[in-house]
Amino acid sequence: SVARGTARMARAVWRSRPRGLLARLALALSLLLVGARAAGTCADGRGGRAACAELRPRAPLLRETARLDGAPRLYALAGLAPNTAYEVRVSYPATNPADITLELVGSDPPQTRAKGRRMLNVEKLVLSSRRVGEATLRLNSKNSNLVVRLDAKTYGRHRDGPQGAFEHVVYDVVLEPAIDPFGALPLQAAPVALAAVSCCALAFWMEPIIRELIWPSKARSPSKAS
Repeated sequence: SVARGTARMARAVWRSRPRGLLARLALALSLLLVGARAAGTCADGRGGRAACAELRPRAPLLRETARLDGAPRLYALAGLAPNTAYEVRVSYPATNPADITLELVGSDPPQTRAKGRRMLNVEKLVLSSRRVGEATLRLNSKNSNLVVRLDAKTYGRHRDGPQGAFEHVVYDVVLEPAIDPFGALPLQAAPVALAAVSCCALAFWMEPIIRELIWPSKARSPSKAS
């Protein structure tokens, strides 16, 4: 979007006929270069801009790196479907401990996940369909995308001291659509949930049959005895 706006500015400058052909070419080229640089940046929610990567549903970004106690990583969410909830999920190895926080940039009130390490070294941010719809409507006027900020902080102390501690954390990040509007059940977990429900229904249906095979009913006992 920034690149398209800059291209329009360059065409307008070209039509304004500045003095000399070389001056026109130099000005248009400088505007295009500035737009190309700005096209890969996003607002970081702290009054500045930083480089950001595009994150699309079910297209994980593998082996991403973030500097511990350093600049945040930004991810522009693209390809979002209407009336759909999403889960931004980050996983990283236990051998590379870190305190990772995810936050939706520009949300009011700020939507974050409580700080601290999570079980199995997974951090996630759930975006309900209502939250995604409100943020999308707010950003449409600015021709922008939803942006998630990832902050990585040092966790614990290394046995060899600060000189032996990790400087970066390596992680995978994925944007997973959810089945329900609240983001409680990611689409990836649907087969597991369906298998669990099927097993419960099968066990309920087979319970009388198995009980009859193992413990014959007492109702038959008197008739057999007679």
